[in-house]
Amino acid sequence: MTVVSAVVATVGLLQNSAAVVVGSMVIAPLIGPAMATAVGTVVDDRKLAARGVALQVGGLLLAVLSAAVFAAALRAIGIVPPATSITSIPEIQSRLAPDFLSLAVAIGAGVSPVR
Repeated sequence: MTVVSAVVATVGLLQNSAAVVVGSMVIAPLIGPAMATAVGTVVDDRKLAARGVALQVGGLLLAVLSAAVFAAALRAIGIVPPATSITSIPEIQSRLAPDFLSLAVAIGAGVSPVR
């Protein structure tokens, strides 16, 4: 599911679609490792915390690799023109230069409980 999520996120970024990018986050199976890290830290279970961190790092590497391979394939077959600059895509620009409202959303999302 990490690979699928990375492919969907790549498409969302290339289409300049925030909805598709958010949808890719729903698909990603990375909440389990994050929770394992948090719980392992709180209950002082170093093995659980270390496993959670390892799974998060592995998931991140898999997602980045999948997105890079997919994007390279899109460029190779001509779906994305070779001259396309990724920084010219507004959805990517907004993530490279976040504003105060982005900070407010991040803080609000960070302090809200997961139920």
